[in-house]
Parts: sequence; C-alpha cells; structure tokens
Amino acid sequence: MANKLDIAIAIIRRGGSDSEIKTKATGITDDEIASLRRNWSARQQATKATDELGESTKKTESGFKSLVATLDGATGGMSEFESAAKDVVIQLKEGNLLGAVNSLASRLVTAINKVEELRIGFNRLAVQDSRALILSLRQQQDALMGYGVSLDTLVETTTEFRNNLSSLVSQGFPNQEKALTKIAAINKRFGINTYESTRLLNDLDTSFQMSAESADNFNARLLKFAKDTGQPFKKVFDDFTSSVRQFNVEMDPNKALQKFTVFQQMARRLGTDVSTLTNLTDQFETIEGGMEFGGKLNMLLSNLGGSFNAVEATLMSQPERMEYIANQVAEVGDKIRGMSDLGQRAILRQLSQTLGVDVGMIRSLINKDKGADIDRFLKGTTDLAAMTGEDQRRLADEMTSRKEVVRQTNDMMIGQIAIQAEALAQEGTRLRQEVIRGMVNALGEKANEIIGEIQKAFAERRDVLLKQKIELEVKPADVLIGGIKIATVTASAQQAANKQ
Repeated sequence: MANKLDIAIAIIRRGGSDSEIKTKATGITDDEIASLRRNWSARQQATKATDELGESTKKTESGFKSLVATLDGATGGMSEFESAAKDVVIQLKEGNLLGAVNSLASRLVTAINKVEELRIGFNRLAVQDSRALILSLRQQQDALMGYGVSLDTLVETTTEFRNNLSSLVSQGFPNQEKALTKIAAINKRFGINTYESTRLLNDLDTSFQMSAESADNFNARLLKFAKDTGQPFKKVFDDFTSSVRQFNVEMDPNKALQKFTVFQQMARRLGTDVSTLTNLTDQFETIEGGMEFGGKLNMLLSNLGGSFNAVEATLMSQPERMEYIANQVAEVGDKIRGMSDLGQRAILRQLSQTLGVDVGMIRSLINKDKGADIDRFLKGTTDLAAMTGEDQRRLADEMTSRKEVVRQTNDMMIGQIAIQAEALAQEGTRLRQEVIRGMVNALGEKANEIIGEIQKAFAERRDVLLKQKIELEVKPADVLIGGIKIATVTASAQQAANKQ
C-alpha cells in the first residue's frame, strides 16, 4: 500500500493542490508538502536543462558538419584519393574488408581509363612507347608540382611539340625534350598558351640555334622584362613571336632581345606596333637607301627649321636611330603647332607619307615627353636579367587555383600501378573477347545444321497436327450421352451429309 509521501508525489506530478494532498495523504505535514514541491521543481528544471543541452548539442553537431562541408568546398573539394581513403576507413570500421578493397579499386578504374585514353592519343602521335611516355610525364609532373603543372598541361605540350616543334626531328631532341616541355608547361601558368611557347622555341632554334638551356634563360628574361614593365606576360610573348624575324639579322641573341625590349616599349608608348618601327628604321640598313630616305626627311624638316643627318643615322643602331628620328621630329613640333589648321594638316600628312607611318604616330613623335620616354627605354634595357626559378615557381603557384591543386593530387593516381593495370586490363579484355568471338563463330558454323534440325522437327510436328486435324473433322467419334455410348459424326461430316 502506498505511503503518504508516494501519494503526495503523485498528486504533485499531475498538478494537484495542497488541500487534495492533505485529504488523500493522511498525516502529511505542510513542511513535508513544501519539501516535496521544491524537489519536484528542481527535478523539472534539471530535465529542461538537459533537454536544452541535447538540442544545443544537436545544433552544434549539425553546424560543425556544415562548417566542414563548407571548408571542404572552399579547399577545392576532396581528391579521388581522399574520397577513397574516407570510404576505406568507413568500410574497415564496419568490418567490410571487401568493401574497402572495392573503394580503392573503383578509383583505380578511373585512373586506368585515363591511362587508356592517353595511350591511344599518344599512339596516334606515333610515340614509340606510349605507356613509358605517360609514366615519364607523371614523373616530370611530380618535379613540377610546385609550379601547379597538371598532367593535362604536359600532355597538351607533348601533343603540340609532336605536331609543330621544329626541333622534334633533330638528333638532340630526346635529350632536351623534358627541358623544353618544362618551359612551355610553366609558361602556361603565366597565361602563355602552348602554341605561343612552341613558336618562341621554334624561333630561338631556327634563328639563333639555341639549346634548351639557352632557350630557358631567354624565356626567363622575357618573363622578367614583362614583370618589370608591368605588362601581361602573354602580351610581351605575342609581340616577340610576331616580330622576332625583324631581329634575325642579329647573330647575338642578347642584342636581338635588347632591341626587341626597346622597340616593344617604344611601340606601346607611340601607339603602334614593333614592325612599324623596325620598318621605319630599316630604311637606313643600306647606305644608298639611307641617303635617299634621309635626304627627303631632311628637306622636309629643314623647311620647318629642323634638320636630319642621314649619314649619322645610317651608322646608328636601330633603337638609337628610332630615338634620333623621334627627337628630330619633336624639334619642329612647336613650329607645327604655330601653323594654321590647314598648314598643320598639310605638314602632318607630308611627314606621315615620308616616314611611312600614320598621322597618329606623327602626333606622338612631336611630343617631347614621349621622346624622353624613348631615351629612358634605351638606357633601362642594357642589361636584361632573367627571372629566377624560385620566382617563377612562386608566381606560378600563386596563379594556381584550388581545384587545380586537387587535380594534381588526382593525377598522382595515374602511376606505375595504373599503367600496368591498364596493360593487364587491355590484355584481359582482348583475351576474353577472343574467347567470346570464338564461341559466336562456332555457333555460326553450326547455324545451318541447327536451323535444319529445327525445320525437320517443325515439319514432323506439323504433320502430326495436320493428321489430328483431319481425324477430328471426318472421323466419327464415340460420345457418352446419359451414360449411353452413341456413335456420331463431327460437325464437318454432318454438314457434308446435309448437302447431299
């Protein structure tokens, strides 16, 4: 039987009053009731706090999972290896060894498929050993990992070289291939496409007979020049490859590079292109041509109070000659500005016609400030340093996106194991299909015999059915009616009798 305290607690739980407690829990005191109510209130508060803590924990756990997912996305997502490793851990915790092995195998299949795709592509390029080349490119990628170079970039470079690199057929190419590939692959990180790098290497090879090491240094100097002058790397490389033949007359590639950097800045400052400036200065490459051209220019400038020494211009270097032309034209700038509108237009057109450039460039030439810039260009490019390998690596790394970094990790799955597995898979697939085809061919050879047996069986069955059909239609049949055996005929036979 329940005691008074149990009765009181039950009443308190369902919200009963003190008077009800005193009535039903005989003998209970006011102090006891108050104590029971305090204990019940404390218990309820503790339960509520526990529930709130549990809900808070759930929210925190959910928020943490969301944070992990967000950070995962912000870091470019998991690589295939990370994803496989995660699955393996989960499978092993559950005691599923085969599941763990399958998780790794599924990623390996992706790598095998990539190897097959690359191998077929290289075979089309007449590569002698495509699997060996894939492994070589993967090893080179490991060496260039800090530059953000992907396997796809190396494959693209190899394909471009096979199609367009002039030194491909040279005797020394096999020994220089990796060094040349490195140049083009790193240039890709600077926004210089593979085709442009190949053009550069072709020019350095055919025009200046540069080795891979010299070409690398030349390339690094172009990169440093672009960075120092604040110009996009691709812009500088495009300008060089489009105008390099203008400097082929220089046997020394260092002089050719120095001339280019001066003319490239001049052209940009004057609003024209390198070829226009070189065509202008090349008028003095022969004494006869220089005298004729200089004489015409001197006559025109003399009428404006200026002068032009054709002999002196002929003896100058191309950049110095360009500066001299700009300075002599600028000397008569004030005179031109003081003319009437009609006179200004006439002189500007005449200067444009004589120099072989557009009027816009003439207006630039008469600006003395631009002449000062040309002088600065000449003095600032006498010694062109090369960008160091560390600087290249640092800049290339800064230009590598998070997804590209993850892609590099995925590329690492395409290694020795995947290459050998692809060879085995290829052999296994061909062997399996050879067996299947043999079975198909064997069935084909037996086809006529099988079809003949089927037709024979069908004919026999057809004869039996036909005989049964005739018997059913014309042969009287015994039937039982009311337990009495009566001979009758089929409906067909009855119809025939009626007609008679």
